[in-house]
Amino acid sequence: MSQTFRSVSVTTLVLSILLILVQSSLAREIVPMVVDRTKNPRVRPCSCARRSRHHGNGPEMTMGGDPSQERTADPSFKVEAFLFVGNKARDLGNYDEAISHYRAVLEIDPNEWRAYYGLGNVASDQAFLAREMNQPVTVSTGLRSKAIEDFRRAVELSRSDDAREEVAELYSDLAQAYIYKGDYVSAQEWVNKALELNRNCASAIRRQGSILLSQYLAEREPTRRDESKLENARKKYGESLLKEPKNHLTHRALGAAYYQKYLKDRDRTFLARALAEFKEAVGLRHDYVAGYLDIGLVHFEQGEHRQAIAPYQKALALNPRLVYARANLITSMCKVGERTAAETEYEELRRRDAEYARGLESQMRNCGAR
Repeated sequence: MSQTFRSVSVTTLVLSILLILVQSSLAREIVPMVVDRTKNPRVRPCSCARRSRHHGNGPEMTMGGDPSQERTADPSFKVEAFLFVGNKARDLGNYDEAISHYRAVLEIDPNEWRAYYGLGNVASDQAFLAREMNQPVTVSTGLRSKAIEDFRRAVELSRSDDAREEVAELYSDLAQAYIYKGDYVSAQEWVNKALELNRNCASAIRRQGSILLSQYLAEREPTRRDESKLENARKKYGESLLKEPKNHLTHRALGAAYYQKYLKDRDRTFLARALAEFKEAVGLRHDYVAGYLDIGLVHFEQGEHRQAIAPYQKALALNPRLVYARANLITSMCKVGERTAAETEYEELRRRDAEYARGLESQMRNCGAR
């Protein structure tokens, strides 16, 4: 049974249960519990997850058909139900499904800010995937802009009586969207606003580190980079982990900072720390695609091709459309003499991106040669 089918079954089951509850005398007692669990439209084990378990598009689903036909259901309950299932769909990488649920929310209540928040997170996830899938830069750029647009609409609609912690997370995610865009002034502005609402917002503190690390990397000439930014980024990630020790995203960010420190000083102590943080990230969330990509890439760049194979395989098992990961996996397999496995992966790459695969033809002719 495919992963997508299982995820659809789960969401169908959830919807069925929610609809039964709507009709039952228990509905009014259960609704507050559902609301408490779905205040934040990102269903994530940690505060600001960037990567979902799967990145495939599943079939669109609605709440038992046309939501407008469920006339006996309390509209506010239906909003919570759609948000809940939309969040689950996004968490599983079923983005078409998630979008359909968030849009269903907006049909019921056009001013529901959490629906726009969910749409912004979907666009942000898709932008990451567009890059990893070798799509044109304009695709990821457009999705980044869409994320900012949706986040800002959510900001406009959020009210003063909404939970401060939730709105702080929204501001923090908007800051991350600006970081990706390279607009560090706007990013810092929204980080500051997040911390004004909740000074303990771990994700906002992490974004302070990400601004510094991005500024450090923005200088193309390594010898001109400001090392204090790298050091302060590591400190901010550490500060964030003090508030939220089991956040897989922050462990990954700290790993990235350690790896940059290794690249600068060539001290393998920092390389070991980077790998330890990446492994901690995937240990906290076993379906974290970006974490496996990081582990694979570090081993790949170090020429440790045997060690690169497993993490790349894991990432591709979670999302088979990752073009760059599959290309690196093929190279690593050839380097260690696994020609048959490399040929299998190469045929899959050709099926998914024939143009990119042509660039590996010469390598495949010599694959496994000693």
